[in-house]
Amino acid sequence: MDLTPPLLPWLRWGRWQGARYCPRGYLRAVSLGVQPRQDTGDDVAATGLRVACSDGELLVGDAGDAGDQEGPWSRPCLSGSVCGLQTRVEEPGGHQGDNTALNDARFFCCPP
Repeated sequence: MDLTPPLLPWLRWGRWQGARYCPRGYLRAVSLGVQPRQDTGDDVAATGLRVACSDGELLVGDAGDAGDQEGPWSRPCLSGSVCGLQTRVEEPGGHQGDNTALNDARFFCCPP
C-alpha cells in the first residue's frame, strides 16, 4: 500500500524512480549515499540509497544524474526490522545559497 502524502505544488520537481520491495522479508539495514560538499560546485546531497532485506536481497535506488555515492551501512536490526526514520535537512539558504535538502538519515529498529 502506498502511504505517500500528496506533494505540495512547489515540491513537484524531480522524477520518481521505480519502486523496489523486499520480496520475502523486511528492511534490516540501510546505506544512504551523500555527496561531499562541493566548495565551488553545485551540491546535491543524497545521491543513492541501498537497503538490505532480512532475506538477503539487496535493493539499490537509482540516483540518476546525481551519481551513485555509497555511504556506510547502518548497524543491522538483529531482531525485528527498521520501523523508524529521522532525517537531517539543510536549512533554506544552505551553504552560500546552494541548497542541498536531505543530508543524512538515521533508522531505528523495533522488536518483532
